[in-house]
Amino acid sequence: LTYNKPKQLWAWLKSLEDSNKMDWLAGHPRTTYTTPFLFMWGEKPVDPVNPHTVNYKLGHHFESGRVFARSSWEGEDAAHFSMTSGIDFHRGHDQQDENSVTFYAYGEGFLVDPNYEPELSEAHTTLKIDGVEQIKGGDGNIARYREDQHGALVVGQAEHAYDFSKTLLGYAERKSYFVRGPIPYLVFRDDSQVEHDRAVEVVSRYITYPNNALSEDGKAVIIKGFRGKAAARLMVFSEHEQIKINIDDVSKDSFVNRGKNYAYKEYLKRLSATVDKVNPQLLSILVPYKNEQNFPEIDVQFDEKSYSYTLTLRFKGSHTDVLTITPYDIVLNRR
Repeated sequence: LTYNKPKQLWAWLKSLEDSNKMDWLAGHPRTTYTTPFLFMWGEKPVDPVNPHTVNYKLGHHFESGRVFARSSWEGEDAAHFSMTSGIDFHRGHDQQDENSVTFYAYGEGFLVDPNYEPELSEAHTTLKIDGVEQIKGGDGNIARYREDQHGALVVGQAEHAYDFSKTLLGYAERKSYFVRGPIPYLVFRDDSQVEHDRAVEVVSRYITYPNNALSEDGKAVIIKGFRGKAAARLMVFSEHEQIKINIDDVSKDSFVNRGKNYAYKEYLKRLSATVDKVNPQLLSILVPYKNEQNFPEIDVQFDEKSYSYTLTLRFKGSHTDVLTITPYDIVLNRR
């Protein structure tokens, strides 16, 4: 669509009718037929620029509570990360996805958003705390966003996203650190607390594409991208213990959105890791690779006095990353 070109708009609408794809925008004909008018009036269009040639920044925090970051503006296989935790002013798209993250690398999607229809928190990379899911109208907050020479740190707070009539949360905070390269990867720490510091069950879910292949690798899981370009190993730790990741069977599960029933298997595959502890401190590590021989050696240590993790990744023939992951920050030192 171009500025003030009604003939082109008419031709586009007619092509939708002829192709019998009226509902391709959000599944609603009213949206399909009204959205194009947003492009007809307003300021004249500006000429696009190549973000790489103007050295445009690789990450941005939007006031609505979204952070998007990438490893480069060059190449279609550049790594990409996002995290959402905010207020959806347009309540028509108010999904229960506070503190959810996505991660793409080497042309594959390993943690993804499942599209428009699956809006529940059980269909996003989120936590279920004390048996309680996030609710419609619940809000999150991006408390911190920092760029450094190695990547981007995002801290999200989602305690107000959960049903307080079922459990009272003191905090539900996720600290994500996206490492841009030379080998991209993602780590995130989840800290949560319920009233009276009770031991409760916390389930961490991880959402990936429905046509990605999943396989167990000890307590870890391998996510193999459906495009055949790369795979990734997902590991979860709770203090000194590595937690077994389960491949959830959602083949018979469904959900209802706007009165219509949908099958989860058409939208996603889901992994989960479960702990039952007082104020659990979960560490998730997702490292992609093209060749398994190049997968780094990984060591995780936990210090009980400072409640901090030390994560070491040794990349063969390249570099070693040492991440200090405290309850307040994530800092990477490279050697």
